[in-house]
Amino acid sequence: MHPLMSTFRDGQRLLAANSSVAMLADPDIPVTAKLAVVPTMSFWVLAFGDAMALIRQTAGSHPLDAVLRQHAEEDAEHWRWFVSDLEVLAAQGIGAPSVGAALLRQWGAATAPVRACAWVVHHLLRAHTDPVIRLAILEACEDAFEAFMSCMRPVIRAAGQYHQLRYLGAVHDHAEASHTLHDLDDPLAGVDWSERDVGRVQQVVQTVYRHLDGMHSCYTVAIQQALDDAPERGASPAD
Repeated sequence: MHPLMSTFRDGQRLLAANSSVAMLADPDIPVTAKLAVVPTMSFWVLAFGDAMALIRQTAGSHPLDAVLRQHAEEDAEHWRWFVSDLEVLAAQGIGAPSVGAALLRQWGAATAPVRACAWVVHHLLRAHTDPVIRLAILEACEDAFEAFMSCMRPVIRAAGQYHQLRYLGAVHDHAEASHTLHDLDDPLAGVDWSERDVGRVQQVVQTVYRHLDGMHSCYTVAIQQALDDAPERGASPAD
């Protein structure tokens, strides 16, 4: 057991308690309103693709750098699946009605925590070349993705789109299951912590979880906005 285990567990509990978890599981909320979270993720998903490119370009020669590089290679093009999903959902009327509206949403106040999360992760990956810290950051991001997908996967299935959507469906699930990082019981097991500032590393990981949680809270806002914008059920056109 290494000194980050409790930090990871605390982060996982934080994500599990996020308000978006209950909203995505609420059977009284229409699936179409829940799918409104997808465009909200855009800045993060594309920025994470850039983070993978950064790791591939800057990973060093430590054995853990090879693990990082492999992970970055495997995740490098997943953002393209996300863009494909956006196009599919847009054809169903889910998402911004125009390019201008999409850009205003991505840089609007409601999605500021999404951008902040992306920027913080990029800053930390640039500030720390130690592969242990970088792996810890990616582990937190993986926890956030699994926390989100454990809630979103039932929504996608309920929408009958699990085999149509790529990032949010079967294609991504299959890819994640075969990734090298998941073959390791714990990529940080066996790390020599004697020359590392453990408190500082824990602080970095806590910062990442805090911003991931803030990003997930944006999904609550997106669902509520979709509910507020939806026409009242049963209302006539004259209403």
